[in-house]
Amino acid sequence: MSPLDAINAEPPNVWITYFDGFDPSTWGFVGFDTDGKRKSFLRRSQAGVLVVIAGSPQAKPEEKHQIIGVLQCSHEIGVDRDYMPSAAFADKESNPRSRGSWANAVRVVRAWEVSEDSRMHIRDFASETYKGTNGQHIGSQGTPLSIYEAKRLLAMNLREIEVFNCPPIGETNFAPAEDVLRPSRPGPTSQSPTEHREAEGPCHVYVLALSGKPGIFLNDPSARGKIVKAGFSKAPEDRREAHNRHIPVGPFQWNVLKSTEAEGRIAFPGSIQGKAAEAAMIAVLDRDGRSLGREFFLAEDGVIEEAWKTAIEAGEKT
Repeated sequence: MSPLDAINAEPPNVWITYFDGFDPSTWGFVGFDTDGKRKSFLRRSQAGVLVVIAGSPQAKPEEKHQIIGVLQCSHEIGVDRDYMPSAAFADKESNPRSRGSWANAVRVVRAWEVSEDSRMHIRDFASETYKGTNGQHIGSQGTPLSIYEAKRLLAMNLREIEVFNCPPIGETNFAPAEDVLRPSRPGPTSQSPTEHREAEGPCHVYVLALSGKPGIFLNDPSARGKIVKAGFSKAPEDRREAHNRHIPVGPFQWNVLKSTEAEGRIAFPGSIQGKAAEAAMIAVLDRDGRSLGREFFLAEDGVIEEAWKTAIEAGEKT
């Protein structure tokens, strides 16, 4: 479920809870004190659920009771240390407040922080759900939001930030939530010196496919097709290797399913053509497949073929 679909669902697939701070790069999960509370959350939500984060009374003074971030959760479960760097877990366990707490984890797959100038107090944001006396309940197990409250997210400025053990996203800027929360979009052509050297100059369009059963990877038995990533690069095989470095060796590994290089096509002259081809491919995959965030999709073979043909046409016309 895409973030916008979660907001627009009836009822919304959007919850709210308290955190002491907001750093998904070191805290890539939503935690519960008991497995029963976690099971209740999973039973009452759908995979792709958004969890709005308000600063707890223990947060920094400027973050207390303010809406500071948004998380998107899968329904993958584990324990806290599965979704934290070892140093962050050690810090958690050395703190008397957090030691042994919130260990029943639900994995986070995407995250956005709220710009300081568009933050709202929880009583104004969740005016129906927050009663002033139910803060402890909201903090311990979370609470679903009404449709009016969920849509208040769209009035905020957000930027996507990195989540522990998820693909890196590069530099991002604050923008209106309705734009930022779109399921997938082509990436910028230069986010760092390394990416700049690769993105500029001749490039090839590619589709990576993840081996293994998608239903197992997504924790969704109904999942059909292939998990794919659309992109463009000077060397698609190098991109495949780079993505595989972020996952352990096992049944799930990225392979080059399609590339203009493998088909013997002449490379596109530059990133303008590569980005146009990537955008066209993403548009088809987003329309006819299932977005998994950014450039990742679940799609049937026929959809992938159509997306590929569209990408080549768009690149050649640009």
